Amino acid sequence: MLEITTGMENNIGIISPSGRLDAVSSTLLDAAFERLIGDGVRIIVLDAGRLHYTSSSGLRVILSAQKRLKQAGGELRIAALSPEIEAVLAMTGFASVFTIRESVSEALAG
Repeated sequence: MLEITTGMENNIGIISPSGRLDAVSSTLLDAAFERLIGDGVRIIVLDAGRLHYTSSSGLRVILSAQKRLKQAGGELRIAALSPEIEAVLAMTGFASVFTIRESVSEALAG
């Protein structure tokens, strides 16, 4: 099961998923990105500290959000990777595709 909280800090959106990101739950994350982007938010931090699993569907949602933000002149920053998600990003080669920060506060700072 995936739970998602969203927030704002200094005009930067923060999405914090908790749990497992799979084919079913990835639609929830996509909707959270869509809401923030639709509201005009151009920088979003994905707080991945409590995300313990992602399937290829979850990776697609994150990559799609990054593309939408770049097209709008924005940026996606991923922060506080759990060891499981860090391993998946490294294994898939996506670690070099995303802006990754050690903590949410670092991601908020730029």
